[in-house]
Amino acid sequence: MPSLDAIRFVDRVQFFNGQRLVASDLQAMEAYEREMRWMHNRSLHQPGVASGYAISGEQGDRALLVQPGYAIDAEGREIVLTEAHVEPLPPVANDGAGNPVQFDLTVTYSASSVVSETRAAVCETGSGAVRLREAPVFCWVRVGSADAAALRRDIESGRRILLARVDVLDCQLHRRVTIAQRKNAKPASHPYIVAASLEVDWQIVGFGPESPFGIRLIPSAPVDTRAAGFRTVPAYFAQLAGTQTIEIQR
Repeated sequence: MPSLDAIRFVDRVQFFNGQRLVASDLQAMEAYEREMRWMHNRSLHQPGVASGYAISGEQGDRALLVQPGYAIDAEGREIVLTEAHVEPLPPVANDGAGNPVQFDLTVTYSASSVVSETRAAVCETGSGAVRLREAPVFCWVRVGSADAAALRRDIESGRRILLARVDVLDCQLHRRVTIAQRKNAKPASHPYIVAASLEVDWQIVGFGPESPFGIRLIPSAPVDTRAAGFRTVPAYFAQLAGTQTIEIQR
């Protein structure tokens, strides 16, 4: 994922009265706004589907129908589908033993857009594109295939967005398509909570007429919360559980 340093060398375009503008000036302004928007996306959102990308497919179908949608990848780039798309299933009969084969349908950002409008230059000196339409790239990734390891890493890192999973048998859907594996680009509205337990040794400290009562915990191993995947430093709350023995002296 690009760091904040990637944006520091993007110059903000400045104009003055009487300046002669060329295409590169206006394109630089558009590039600045785009890079700032992408930084916003990767800072405040997570890779996944933000809206749309509804997918339909029933048992026996040979293609999926993907509706228009909007997704964000790990670099903050918007993956926009502006019109319905029909994606044929992989031409696979079975896994070699007569069983269906699982595939994930993924979508990625494409720097190449479709030209939707061209316009002639002044004095008939030529023509060029003035409107570009977003056109994402769809790709099937076979589940569990060693050959698809690189594509699978792209899914895990968020550079490739997973839309649906299918079971293919005889080049058609073996069962209804599922979208349970896809991720949402919108962070959950409820707090992200993770709980774990750790065995510790403990000892009483400061026990005396002039010292407050306290307990020092000695963990058997360092407390590591990296596996929880927190986006920011979390707040920690500890609870001591176990058998307690109290000795009363008279």
